[in-house]
Amino acid sequence: MRKVKIYLRFFWLPLLLGVVSIIGWFYMPDNFSTFKSTLFGTFLGVGLTIATAEGFKSLTEHKRVKKTFGLLKLVAVPYIKNQAENLQETAKQYNDICSIEQAVSLFVHCAHLDRVATNFDKSWLQLIYSQDFLDSIKNNEHFNKIANAIFEVLLFLKQLSAQSINAQINLQNDLPRLSDDQKNDLIERAKKMRNELVDNAAKLAKYSDKLDEEIMRFLNTNGVNYSEFER
Repeated sequence: MRKVKIYLRFFWLPLLLGVVSIIGWFYMPDNFSTFKSTLFGTFLGVGLTIATAEGFKSLTEHKRVKKTFGLLKLVAVPYIKNQAENLQETAKQYNDICSIEQAVSLFVHCAHLDRVATNFDKSWLQLIYSQDFLDSIKNNEHFNKIANAIFEVLLFLKQLSAQSINAQINLQNDLPRLSDDQKNDLIERAKKMRNELVDNAAKLAKYSDKLDEEIMRFLNTNGVNYSEFER
């Protein structure tokens, strides 16, 4: 039933012209001249051809939007939200950093954040820059809003990479030879990095919600319902 509705939406005009052609064939007056009959048939034939071609074009566009944004909605957005939750849970483990061991543990964890950024690229960033994605967006307003949400996620990835480099630098310290003051300074730097991690996780959650909202707005505007591309 769902597919029938989709095809009716894109091919109602060819169907209408086909019905008109059949009715005209059976109920055309006998005194209709050959010229008028030919002209009428040519008009319907050309109209039917153009309408059918436009219908297939619209159907292809519909499938492209359904596939591309469906993947974003069902795969990319949940992945981003999951990563935000993971970062938040990690930060909670270091709520109270009071020893050099805890500071080092946080630095070790943050040193691998560049892998998270790389996984983002492999998981969804290539989909964002695909030709199908760009071709799916016709409305400049929607393009700008979605692009802004994507840009904010990209900014988050850069911040993750910067944190990773910073953590690696801190791990280069010769820990056994650090004085008490140097150890306290390292603990303070770990606390600062933890706060940045909490802030970045909150921003990522916000960005993912915004991206999700813009995707749904675009899909609804273009007549692709969530229940439809979910299948």
